[in-house]
Amino acid sequence: MNAIVFALITITILLTSCASSLSDGQQAAGAKAQASGLPKQFKARQILVTLAASDKSRWSVIEQELLHDYPLTKSGAFPLDSLGIQCLVFIIPEQSDASKLVARLSRDSRVESVQNNSVFINQSGQYTDRYAQLQRGVKQVGVDKVHHQFTGKGVKVAIIDTGIDTDHPDLANQVALQENFVEKGDESFTSDRHGTAIAGVIAAIANNNIGIYGVAPDAQLLGLKSCFYQAKANDYAICSSWSLAKALDFAILQAVDIVNLSLSGPQDRLLARIIREGQKRAIIFVAATDDRNHQAGFPALLPDVIAVASSEDKVETERNPIKNKNILLAPGKEILSTAPGNTYDFFSGSSLATAIVSGSIALLKEKNPSVSVDEIVQILESPGPINICRALMTAC
Repeated sequence: MNAIVFALITITILLTSCASSLSDGQQAAGAKAQASGLPKQFKARQILVTLAASDKSRWSVIEQELLHDYPLTKSGAFPLDSLGIQCLVFIIPEQSDASKLVARLSRDSRVESVQNNSVFINQSGQYTDRYAQLQRGVKQVGVDKVHHQFTGKGVKVAIIDTGIDTDHPDLANQVALQENFVEKGDESFTSDRHGTAIAGVIAAIANNNIGIYGVAPDAQLLGLKSCFYQAKANDYAICSSWSLAKALDFAILQAVDIVNLSLSGPQDRLLARIIREGQKRAIIFVAATDDRNHQAGFPALLPDVIAVASSEDKVETERNPIKNKNILLAPGKEILSTAPGNTYDFFSGSSLATAIVSGSIALLKEKNPSVSVDEIVQILESPGPINICRALMTAC
């Protein structure tokens, strides 16, 4: 028999940057992120340098020239095929002034762009499913009233997050494709909490006599691990520009319909470019707002990205309006979902609200595959939480 743990876990995803002003807690987290035992994607003093598509025949030559002309050590390299560019990762030595070196590189005609490798921190009918009656959040948006007709069938949703427990019985065969973009991340892929919770909210199996049901149980999930737990005791994980760029690029090349980004933080130029490319290909991006600072954050502030805040934080949202015309509210407190090791737990934060919205959009996409961001917002926008039943059905 499945065990269920009744504990309230608050999970948020926040993006922090070397150039941003950080709280004491965020600074401490950032310091831990630079510990020597972390994967290479999160090491200190790393920069991302991109080379233009027009110079493709000279990429290897330019790389060697940059290593010769600047005090840099190569840490990694990868193509961003969605943009047609090459991304080089360099480490700036301790004795060099990082800001001056970045400024010099930005003026180098061989360099398309240069930026810090930012560090991200995790935020967070009748059914036969055993705990269906405890799913207050999904019931509040009317999911249970539309599943007889819409279940997200044929819609591909990329979850860019931590890993997912693909062995969980409520997620068995729900993740059609999984990829890891974190050094040694495969070792902990199925034990990661945050991604497992997001996957359960979006697409846990319905009517299998156990656990819960997802908002879009027939949606096809892609689990793209780009975030990493520093310690098992932590309820947040760190991500980086490097790992997120590779995951976003992969999702675009897989022609997904929706990308769920349960994360928020300061702006990142390279990630913004990749997201814009995905939008040109009609991919819907759904992103969490910044719970801690009650602002949109990145990437939720980007044009045509659907920003999501917890409906329980409505008063705070009205006091500090989020500057995004595409903001939606959804339940984000005490959301029951899947947890690693064949268990279930309660989670809170705009991360979970974002997953509810992503699942709801999958239902809309099943009905109308060509529905646009503007149409989605117009259909779902409400003074309170979204109501997918009103959006899809004539009688609710």
